[in-house]
Amino acid sequence: MKIAPAAPRLFLNEVETYQYECITKSPYIRSLREYISNGDGHCLVLEWMDNTLWETKKESTQAKAQVFTSVAKSCLEALAAFQDMDGTGQYIHAGEGRMPIQLLSLYF
Repeated sequence: MKIAPAAPRLFLNEVETYQYECITKSPYIRSLREYISNGDGHCLVLEWMDNTLWETKKESTQAKAQVFTSVAKSCLEALAAFQDMDGTGQYIHAGEGRMPIQLLSLYF
């Protein structure tokens, strides 16, 4: 569950982002189960995550490498969902440098 801060501008932007079909259908992005709004209060109910990276701290180095590789690939796949935003244009802001976009382009 995610509760909106006192100034919910970015929170409401996140709510809008979850309305895009490319986001709702991506298996790499945690799904929004419910959006609750009761006037001034807002809350997102998100898909439960079974595991966290914190749980890998006691694993072997090889097991950690496999987990981190899988997480990195999933993050890149999730970024690809933001690439076109259902035809509305790119939604990825890479800052001043071109490196993140170049890396994303190399991956796909």
